Amino acid sequence: MIKKGDILIISFLCIFCALLFAFSFIPQKSLQAKIYYNGEVFKEIELSSLTEDIFLEVGGCTVKIEKDGVSFVFSTCKDQLCVKHGKLSKNSHTMACVPNKVVVCIIGSDNENDIVAY
Repeated sequence: MIKKGDILIISFLCIFCALLFAFSFIPQKSLQAKIYYNGEVFKEIELSSLTEDIFLEVGGCTVKIEKDGVSFVFSTCKDQLCVKHGKLSKNSHTMACVPNKVVVCIIGSDNENDIVAY
């Protein structure tokens, strides 16, 4: 037998699922990848406009640029920390290969930050 509490829980779950479904149709923010070499901008690429992956050779590193993020796939540096880091895919994420002087930044169109400290 179904009780009033069961109906409330089922109603809450249905509303919650409907909201999650509705939020899935909100357009994704436009992200741009900026690759710096030796302190200067080497390349700027709008990620949403990509139709295929791009591989860039920059200062001893190979950077893979995809529609959903950027990652180092090869580096001549000793520790390989940049390669081990993985993919950058969110606004304001930054990754660097310090020995090769290569920096990759993801920049969003809305200047949204994860945390602001004063």
